[in-house]
Amino acid sequence: MGTATGALQPLVACAEALMAAGLVIFLAWRKRSVLLLPRDQGLSAVLATATLIVAVLLGFVYVRYDHCSQIDELLRLVITSALGCFAALLAHLLLAKWLPRTEKKSRWHFLRDVGGIVLFLAWSITGSFALTCAAQALVIQVDMKVKHRQVALIHDGYPVDKDKPIITKVGLPVHLIARRVECDDRITWSWSPSDFGTVENGTFLTLTPVTHARHIVVTVHSLAHPRYDEHDDVDIVVNPEDPNVERKTTQGQDPEGRQGTFDVLIVTKDRSWEFASDERIDGNLPGDELMKRLAESEVFHPYQDLVAVGTASREGEKPKEDARADLRSARLSTWIVSALRSSTTNRKVWRINLGRYMPDRDTESLQPSDTARERRLVVIGVIRKDAKLDVERALRNAFDMHSKEEFFREIVRHYPKDWSLTPAN
Repeated sequence: MGTATGALQPLVACAEALMAAGLVIFLAWRKRSVLLLPRDQGLSAVLATATLIVAVLLGFVYVRYDHCSQIDELLRLVITSALGCFAALLAHLLLAKWLPRTEKKSRWHFLRDVGGIVLFLAWSITGSFALTCAAQALVIQVDMKVKHRQVALIHDGYPVDKDKPIITKVGLPVHLIARRVECDDRITWSWSPSDFGTVENGTFLTLTPVTHARHIVVTVHSLAHPRYDEHDDVDIVVNPEDPNVERKTTQGQDPEGRQGTFDVLIVTKDRSWEFASDERIDGNLPGDELMKRLAESEVFHPYQDLVAVGTASREGEKPKEDARADLRSARLSTWIVSALRSSTTNRKVWRINLGRYMPDRDTESLQPSDTARERRLVVIGVIRKDAKLDVERALRNAFDMHSKEEFFREIVRHYPKDWSLTPAN
C-alpha cells in the first residue's frame, strides 16, 4: 500500500479495497450459518452492501492516511473500530441466543432478521476498518523506521558532516536547510549558547565580536512526531579575525532575486602586487605560500566560492596594464587553487580582471609605493543562499548597490565595468 502515485493512486486504492472486502465477505458467505442472517435472497443484498461500504472505507484509509504524522490518529481509529466491532459481534451473538431462529413468522422473527443484518454490517465493517487501519499504521511505521534519523541538515548543498564543524566569521551567515524525509516539515530551531547569535529560518548569524574561537551548537527539532524527539544538530565555530586580512561584507542579488553574501578579503601588512610584476608580491613571503597559510588558518572556510581579483595601478599604458591585471588574477587564482588542494578544502574558484586603475586626474609625481593600494591583493569570498545564484550578476549588483562605501566606491569609480567572471578550476 502507499506505492502508487498521481492519477493511478485512487484506482489502485479501489482495486485493493475491493479485493480485501471481497475476501472478507467470501469467507463470511462460506460460513453463512455463523452470520445469523436470513436465508432468502436478501442475503446477497446485505453482503453486497457490506462489500461496497468496506471498499469505500479501505479506499478512504489508503488515500487519507499515508504520512507518519497521522500514525497516532490511525491508532485511535484502530482501537475505536475494534471496540465497536467487538460490541456489535457480542450483541449479534446475544441476539441469536435470545431469539433463536424459527420457521414461524412473528414480530420477533422480523426483529431478529433486521437486528441481525444491522449488527452484521456493524461488526463486519468496523472489523475490516480496524484491520485496514492497523495494516496502514504498520506500513507507515516500517517506512518511518527506514527513514528515521536520516541526516536532515544540509549546508553548502551537502549533508552536514558531524565530525567537521562549520567555520564562519562574525557577520557572515550560515545557511542551513532542514530536510525531514520521514515526516512533514514542521520544525523549530534552537542554539546553544542561546545568548550568542540568532537563527532565523535556518540561517545562523552573529554580530558579536570574538577574540577566540566560539563554538555554537545549532539544533533543528521535528514537530511532526514529538514523542520520538527527532532532531539533528551541527557544530558551528566562529573564528576571530585574522590580523593579516581586512574584511568588508556586503550583500547582492541576481536578476532572479537569488541572494548572496560577498566578503571582500584585502590582504594587509603592505602586501600588494610588486610594481610591474605579475608573479611577485611585496614582502618576504611568496604569494603561493601566503595563500596556503590563509587556507590553513581557515580564512577561506566560510565560503562556497572564491574570486581572485586582478588589478593594476595607474602607471603605464592602459592596454599593457589591463593585460598585467589579467595575469595577476590568473596567478592569484592558481595560488588559491593550490592552497585549497593542500588544505583539503573544496571550493569553486573564479577570477576577474578589473584592469588598470583610472585616476580622476593625472598625477605623474606619485611613486610606486604611493600607488600600492591600487594593486592590492584582493580575494572575494561568496556565500550562496541559493545554490543557483548567478555569482557574476549578483557581484555586479553588490558593487553598484554599495558604491557609497569606500572600497566599493573605488571599484565602481576607478576600475572599468566590462569585467567578467572566469572559472579558474
